[in-house]
Amino acid sequence: MITEEFVSLVFSRLKTLECGLFLLQTGGVGFSQLQLYNRILKETMDTLANEQDFAAVAKQFTAGLQQVLPVTSLIFLVPWEDGTWLKLSPQNMFHGEIVKETPCAALFSATGSGWQKVFGSDCTIATTAMARERGLDVSDMGPSVLTRLESMVDDNMEALLVIGTSDTQVVTDDLQTVMNRLSTPLSVALDRELVRRRLESERDQIFERSIRDSLTGLYTRRYMDDVVSRLVGASERESIPGMALLMFDVDHFKRVNDTWGHPVGDDVLRMLAGVMLKTSRESDIPVRYGGEEFAFFLITDQEDVAVKAAERIRKVLSDHVFEIEGSEFHVTASVGIALHKNGSDLPDLIRRADKALYEAKETGRDKVCVFKEAEEPVELGQV
Repeated sequence: MITEEFVSLVFSRLKTLECGLFLLQTGGVGFSQLQLYNRILKETMDTLANEQDFAAVAKQFTAGLQQVLPVTSLIFLVPWEDGTWLKLSPQNMFHGEIVKETPCAALFSATGSGWQKVFGSDCTIATTAMARERGLDVSDMGPSVLTRLESMVDDNMEALLVIGTSDTQVVTDDLQTVMNRLSTPLSVALDRELVRRRLESERDQIFERSIRDSLTGLYTRRYMDDVVSRLVGASERESIPGMALLMFDVDHFKRVNDTWGHPVGDDVLRMLAGVMLKTSRESDIPVRYGGEEFAFFLITDQEDVAVKAAERIRKVLSDHVFEIEGSEFHVTASVGIALHKNGSDLPDLIRRADKALYEAKETGRDKVCVFKEAEEPVELGQV
């Protein structure tokens, strides 16, 4: 019990505490509502302490917020790479997606002055109505509450919490107090998520560089030996499509290097690799096998599909006009095809495709030959 003369003093001291929310019945908000605000803060803090996953914190926050606001949507927006935005929302389970545009772009800047310019340095929570009054085009957004989140580890990083609501009039002083207190744990959770994502991105980039040929962008033989070997084995154990190997070799490539120089030779290899990348499906695996030789693994057990793919690439290369120092020249490639058969492994598939390639070379080049078991490779195309 607190005697009447000490009530004012006790509440004034409670206002200065940083350990939680003070309970004051102001603006028509009762103790039960303030206790609810306090519980939302506590549950969010507990989740932050016990969960490393940002989605868990965001879901807990959303569940709590829905008890005090008519929430229709909830989005975290973070400036990302190359002018894009990282968007975390219930629609993507708070796992995030990269978007190219957002009507909130004007609120972001490298120094944080975007928000200050629109709402002022003292404002930490705003609404779309306030943004519209200040000349910001938010016509693509419904009624929303906007909260700026500042990074705890990067002074130049900020994020925006966009809370869609059917009634922005519920943004009371008490709710602003709650949001101000919640902004710190939400910022910490978001910081952790961004650090994790950047570490994963750097790791993925390092891995990608290790499996990609630096000149052509195709996969390396190391990747082929690992991944394709397992795919060849899996095609026998599981009900997945078969595999065809298209082995390409640039005709008279040494002549290109000797005549025009190695930089031009590199251009030829990049051009052929570019055609492979452009025409390949997500399931296909184009590999720089070595030098001017390329291995294109096509997920199909149909010979005609493999032949059409090989002919398409071969023809694009042979039709292409290379220009250097006012001179023009053409480059062709020979192709050998082999289809995977039960009981064979990757070395055997390569051996048979090599035989077909050798036949294409020996019978005139700029053509496609298919390896036929117990027969000579069969020529299918020639210019």
